[in-house]
Amino acid sequence: MIILKIDPNWLDIAYGEPETLNHQSVNSNSKITGTLGELATCQVLDGLGISFDFADSKDYDLIVKGLRFDVKSSRAPKYGNREAGNGLVTAYLRDHQECDVYIFCCVNIDKDEIAVMGYCSKEWFWTTKKGNDYAAGEIVKTRRIKSDARLLGYRYLKDIEEIAKWKA
Repeated sequence: MIILKIDPNWLDIAYGEPETLNHQSVNSNSKITGTLGELATCQVLDGLGISFDFADSKDYDLIVKGLRFDVKSSRAPKYGNREAGNGLVTAYLRDHQECDVYIFCCVNIDKDEIAVMGYCSKEWFWTTKKGNDYAAGEIVKTRRIKSDARLLGYRYLKDIEEIAKWKA
């Protein structure tokens, strides 16, 4: 997990993004949260010396070493450590999103922090027995979810630093 301070310029960018970006999430403020997660991920990758291209695609955000990465960001006032939190992805995306890798971020605007929690392949996310599937209306922790989804603990993700070791 890598924790970054939110750059004030990121907030300007996130609040200025058109509504069409990051609009498919079931969460409120997803446009702002998603944009902040993407910007933080770009900074982390750059800081690790990992080359990437930004993608203008509805299915993925970045291309890294030939793979399509989608940044999954959530508002998390308390993310604690990797042992405590979970990444949630709506089931619709399993069959309707063309990407190879998910990177998960937790955005805490009140503390001006973003935690890049880690990554996993999309295929592994949907097939591992470490994840749990939920149907729309079921309660996850304390809230009912709006659509079918899968939940996976951040503790199962790989550290983003490992990407620097990949061969293209």
